Amino acid sequence: MRPFRSVGARLALALGLVVAIALGVVYAIVVPSLERNLIQARIDELSEAGGLYVANNLPSFFQFELQDFVDSAAEDTNARVVYLQKLSEASPPFSVAADSRGLGTGSITEDPIAAEAVGPGFASGVAVRNGNRFAEAAIVVSFDGSVVLFSAPLEESLDSVDLVERRLLLAGAVALL
Repeated sequence: MRPFRSVGARLALALGLVVAIALGVVYAIVVPSLERNLIQARIDELSEAGGLYVANNLPSFFQFELQDFVDSAAEDTNARVVYLQKLSEASPPFSVAADSRGLGTGSITEDPIAAEAVGPGFASGVAVRNGNRFAEAAIVVSFDGSVVLFSAPLEESLDSVDLVERRLLLAGAVALL
């Protein structure tokens, strides 16, 4: 006796196939767009907060100690803030003058978003350092090309995407059963 010979079995198989295709389409649409939207929202938030902070504090910028400036900016924007002094066109293109996390070394001196900001005066996007993704906004603050870089890890946003992904797959498995 063949298992899919009866009409009921064929209908059950067809229904399972329709549900699987529908879940696949939902997954393909929801997960990537959710990830993209969450990342863009964090970049926009960082760009706006960083831009406002620099605009409001630029007149008194040189009255601050650089470290006080980046520490205050980090607290106000909930991000790592690094003041990068522009060097010559050599590699690395920047040196760290002040860092809100006190790290001041590593690949931050070769940050692509900071380098991109030097021409137009502003840049934002996603940077990858040490295998981690960061939302960033960079603002040129002096005529020599020095940049204030606002950087926040995207791990929390991506954890939300992972949670939705797991729940969608679990719901799909339950629906197919």
